[in-house]
Formats: sequence, C-alpha cells, structure tokens
Amino acid sequence: MKQLIALLLILAGIVYACTDKKKEEEVIDCGCDYHDVEGEVDGKKAKFRIAYITQEKRYMLDSVNRLTDLSTASEVIRNFIPIFPEVSQSKALIAVGTASQEGENREREEQLARSRADTMMFQLKSIPLSNQKELYLLNLGQFTQQIDLNSDETDYQRRMIMIGIMEKDERLTVSQIGQCLQNAVQSPNGLNFNTNNYSLFNFTKMN
Repeated sequence: MKQLIALLLILAGIVYACTDKKKEEEVIDCGCDYHDVEGEVDGKKAKFRIAYITQEKRYMLDSVNRLTDLSTASEVIRNFIPIFPEVSQSKALIAVGTASQEGENREREEQLARSRADTMMFQLKSIPLSNQKELYLLNLGQFTQQIDLNSDETDYQRRMIMIGIMEKDERLTVSQIGQCLQNAVQSPNGLNFNTNNYSLFNFTKMN
C-alpha cells in the first residue's frame, strides 16, 4: 500500500511539473516577430534586433496607450519585457513611436507618435532589467503615404516596436548609433516596412 501511494505521488509530481512547464512556455510565448539588421557609419558597426509585438497589439487610432486587442502598451511592457530575448542579451533598448496616415495636422500626429514612445520608455525605466541598460527613443512620426484604407486597415502603420542594440562599436556617438540604425532599416535586408514612408527619424538618448 505504501509503495502504491509513493508511486501515485511520483506520478502526480510528474504531471504537475509537465503542466507547470507548459504554463511557463505559454507565458513566454509573446507572439513577437524578430528581425536582425546591421548598420555601419565610418567603418563603425552596430547590430540591432527589432521586435514587432504581435499582429494583434497595435495602437488604437489617436490612443497613446490603448492597443487594438484592448490591452495597453504599459501592460505589454511590464508583462513581456522580462522575457523578451533582446532585453536580456542587448546592450541597449530603443522604444519606437509611430502614427498612421489619419490626421491632417502633421505636428499633432508626430507628437502622438512621440507620446507613444514616451509611454513605452516610462515603463522601461520602471523595470530594473531594462533600466540598467542604455535607453533610446526613436520617433518615426506620421505615415506620409495616403492610401485608401479605413482606420482598422491602417493599424499596421502604428505598430508597437521595440529594438535591442545587440552589439555596437564603443566609439559610436549617439548620433552615429541613430545613423547606423537608419542605414540598417533602409537597406534591402532591413525592416519589413519602409521607414521612408514616415515623416521623421528622430533618435534620442534617454538616460
């Protein structure tokens, strides 16, 4: 009888461990797409890992924080940053702000894009894992191409993006890091969307 009880306890432990591991795997799967690019300025190089945070998580029109799946950018940063591969492996992080084609006031839309990046940056600074790294902000401004689409169809223009600087020449200045990134994303093997379609490429160090 004791042997049977012991066997049952062992089996229960195995089932619990498998279930717990499955839950852990489910939590870690953030559904992000990653893209590695490299840029160079004056012979000095930097490597970047760009994370597109799921197809469902894009900014709602005119919102600084609310996403299309009804979560918020703040929640996403708090929940997922500790498990993003580019966070633990990167030397620095870049929060990216974008705004879609809607809105005739270009300055207002560029400020909206900046505010979205600022929201991400606020959360990054509150998390020890990311706050220990160099933090940068990239404001791409407003999408400038006028395409006949409704606001649901333009959500790809206001996606939530985080970039990790994986390697960089220590001689690079802040301005040169931004130039490296710009060269990297505009190369034929760069991003799967064209940053030239946005009104800005403002790169700033935040700490």
